Amino acid sequence: MKSSSIIPLIIGILLFVLCVFWYFSTGTGNQAALTAIAPTNEAQTQFQALFSELTAISFNTDIFSDSRFNALVDLTTPIAPESTGRLDPFAAITSMSIVVNTGVTIGNTAMPSVPTTTPTRISTSTPPRTSTTTIIKLKK
Repeated sequence: MKSSSIIPLIIGILLFVLCVFWYFSTGTGNQAALTAIAPTNEAQTQFQALFSELTAISFNTDIFSDSRFNALVDLTTPIAPESTGRLDPFAAITSMSIVVNTGVTIGNTAMPSVPTTTPTRISTSTPPRTSTTTIIKLKK
C-alpha cells in the first residue's frame, strides 16, 4: 500500500476509537433500556395487580413427553393453492355475466359446470332438462 492511502485509514480508525470512547464515557450507553413507572391511574394499578396474580400460574408440561400424546397423528387437510381474485374486491362491478350451472343434461350430453363471461342460450326445442341453469347478468 502507498503511504498516501495509509494516512486516511489511520485517521479514520482514530476517529472511530474517539467516538466509541466518547459514547461510553458520557454514560448514554450504560442506561437501562426499560424503566419502571409507578401507575398513574386506576386501570394501570388494576392491570398490574392482575398481572402479578398471573405470574404465579405454572403449567405441568409432562403431557408433552407422554407416549399417548406423541402417538397422536396430524389429520389436517392441505390447502390447495388457488388463483387470486380481483385486485380490489370492494370495487364496484361494472359489467359481468355469471352463469350458474347445476349440471344441465340436454339429451345425452351433459354440460360442464364452468362459469363463463358470455351468457349461453339454450333453445326450447331441446328435450326436457333434468336440472336448471340460471343466467345472471350484472350491470352497473
